[in-house]
Amino acid sequence: MSTNLDLVRSIYADWEWGDYSAAEWAHPQIEYVFADGPAPGSSTGLTGMADRLRDFLSAWEGVRLMAEEYRELDGERILVLHRHTGRGKGSGLEVAQLGGEGAYVFHIRGGAVTRLVAYFDRERASPSSASRRRATRGERLVEPRPRALDLRGLGTRGLELGDLGSSRN
Repeated sequence: MSTNLDLVRSIYADWEWGDYSAAEWAHPQIEYVFADGPAPGSSTGLTGMADRLRDFLSAWEGVRLMAEEYRELDGERILVLHRHTGRGKGSGLEVAQLGGEGAYVFHIRGGAVTRLVAYFDRERASPSSASRRRATRGERLVEPRPRALDLRGLGTRGLELGDLGSSRN
């Protein structure tokens, strides 16, 4: 397993337990991008990433991400395919009604995530018909760990750099 894949797995290991206190994995000038979805756009820096994530999560309750597959795309990028669940606070709409399958692409340089791209539509990150063809051309597929990322506690408490608390006991 590569060092970059180990880094991404360690990020998910914390997130799966609801621990968002660590940000040492992110470059100070990280670019955080929503490539599609309800509010496409980007932010720069740790504060920008925290603000954007807090804004998104404030509209949802019970948000969970479950990694289905990790892929090393090249020496600097890791693709994580995931399934997400949750419910809109105002609408009651289930995330699954909007598709429920997304992806993150982690861009890593020098041991830090320099760019994190969220795709609400997995097909935009890696079209399913082409993804298996790429895998047969040497892309390394890695099985996910069987745990889920639980984001439920973030929606109302907000994210501040000095206050990225942990729900671990």
